[in-house]
Amino acid sequence: MKIKGCFLLVLQFILTKSLAVADWSWVQKAEFPGIPRHRACAFAIGERGYIGLGHINSGSLSVAYEDWWEYDPATNSWTQKANYPAGPRFGNYCFGFDNCAYVGGGAIQSWGAANEFFKFDPVSNTWTYMGISPITGEGKPSFVIGDSGYVGGMGFNRLTNTWFAAPQANVGYWDYVFVINDKAYFDQGGTMIEYDPRTNSVIGRGTCPNTYMFPTAFAVNNKGYVIMGTNYATEFRDQFVYDPMTNSWDTLKSFPGSGRHYGPTFTIANKAYMGTGSNGTNLSDFWEFGWHGNSNSSVGVETEKELVKIETFPSPFTNNFTILNKQESMVSLKLLDLNGRLIWSEKMESKTNAIIDSKDIAIGTYILIGEDLTTHLQFQKTIIKQ
Repeated sequence: MKIKGCFLLVLQFILTKSLAVADWSWVQKAEFPGIPRHRACAFAIGERGYIGLGHINSGSLSVAYEDWWEYDPATNSWTQKANYPAGPRFGNYCFGFDNCAYVGGGAIQSWGAANEFFKFDPVSNTWTYMGISPITGEGKPSFVIGDSGYVGGMGFNRLTNTWFAAPQANVGYWDYVFVINDKAYFDQGGTMIEYDPRTNSVIGRGTCPNTYMFPTAFAVNNKGYVIMGTNYATEFRDQFVYDPMTNSWDTLKSFPGSGRHYGPTFTIANKAYMGTGSNGTNLSDFWEFGWHGNSNSSVGVETEKELVKIETFPSPFTNNFTILNKQESMVSLKLLDLNGRLIWSEKMESKTNAIIDSKDIAIGTYILIGEDLTTHLQFQKTIIKQ
């Protein structure tokens, strides 16, 4: 990608001051409107998120659900969508893409394995039967890289509507997985595994932290997060973060809400969303993890707002867009797509500018994030190519 200097106009935006890790925090959002549950399924399509299916159980009682709900971060609101045509299910795998999603497997209300595979179109609000799923039963972690979804040692290419063998992409029962820059990371017997779909190969990346059963995992800001979980005696609120650049783990302050397990998650615009789950009681609270400023309370209230002089134009853009660093110090910049994939990165000296040649960037929405390397002020901005 070519970078060259130019003169540009001014556009300023508000940012928040604090250390990098502390500034990524949780904020509680509008409660999930369906019946509280666990083992639900979640995915994102573009700039909307979806949670559905799931069940409640106690002893011999098992009640599964077929409803689906759409969450809009722009309005912090929920809308009920079409029910799952196969009927009540829980523990399904799912693949979310930019314009559609796929849901399959899972279990029926009586715990028997289900084998349906459906495609969801958010525009028409319809489900289309895609055939028998090669992966059946509940608790099979799934992930998406490019135009393919992966689950249980198999891959599904949405462009050809075909399944293919991916034996190395086999994540354990209800274990965690997250994707950073088109590589998947998951725990395999206490070792962090990095899976590269281009070669269908894995490498070990060292020891994983002592996480618990049925945790929640996601990736934002080019880092992977593994949070909460249970040992059946305690519902934990622990949070661990993995940085593939340094191949290292860190521990964050505890999750501010109730500890739980089976908490589904999706990511939109470099923010993660998580809700429902169980800690002995089925839950319906819903949370957003993202850039919320200096967190002096447990829920991440914004404080100490300051004006950072990083400017971009035009927006939306068609061919090129420009960035101006008017700070007195160097800044580190990254451009991510809505799946968290790194598109471009650069460090800019103070009082400099750059033109970003976007011929290799697809039409869509992107997130520009960065940090003033002297003051440690961080910023985030949405950029749209049309």
